Amino acid sequence: MPRSSGRAKAGRKALGLGEDANDAIVVNEPEPGYDDDDMYKPQTTQEKIESTRGNIEDTNDRTVGMLDDAIHIGANTNAKLARQGEQLNRGRQDLDEVKENTDYANEHLSKMEMCCCVAIIVSCCCCCCQKNAAKPVRKVKDYRDEKREKGRQNGRNAVADNMEKVSKAKRDLNRAQASPHEDDAAKHEAVFDAQLDVMTGQLGVLAELAKEQGTELEHQKGIIRGLDNSVGARKAEVRAADRRAAALLH
Repeated sequence: MPRSSGRAKAGRKALGLGEDANDAIVVNEPEPGYDDDDMYKPQTTQEKIESTRGNIEDTNDRTVGMLDDAIHIGANTNAKLARQGEQLNRGRQDLDEVKENTDYANEHLSKMEMCCCVAIIVSCCCCCCQKNAAKPVRKVKDYRDEKREKGRQNGRNAVADNMEKVSKAKRDLNRAQASPHEDDAAKHEAVFDAQLDVMTGQLGVLAELAKEQGTELEHQKGIIRGLDNSVGARKAEVRAADRRAAALLH
């Protein structure tokens, strides 16, 4: 038999074959019990149903987890909004104190302008001001709205009620998942119903949280608008009082 050419030898060598054309080619034998048709064997209807049920339950479990995360984020957001509202109310009270102080200063400036002894600025006579007069006690305005506080409490109660429903539904879900069933279809039905109950409760919680957020943001928008106007007014009053005091001293 003629020997193979150099190009053929190189080709066989690249393929891991012997240099001689007569060298045997080793073929891996299939494992015992392996059937080539197994990988192409179609699923039975029952297998497809069971696979679909498993996919549905897994998807619902992931959805429950994501809704839990959303509730946690929503609750934290509402807590931060509540603290922000308290800060805004303190800001309004501080501006009220600035107005009281400015009014108190303007009252004394008016007396000094009318005083007969302003020119020598040694002491004021009793006709225009009282010595050692005490500053009036500050009246702190309470900006809490009873109607709004009642609405907030109703919202918190609604969230608590829905969270109780979620907790109960989760307990039912755990029992359904752990309970042995001879009938897989019955177990899947019980688990699926419990998952739906959990998600329904979670969506109720999120709805109440979103409602509370919208109400709080609308309320704070009004506070911020009022603060903006008050800050401008207080600045103008303080500047006017400063100019009056400067005029008296010159």
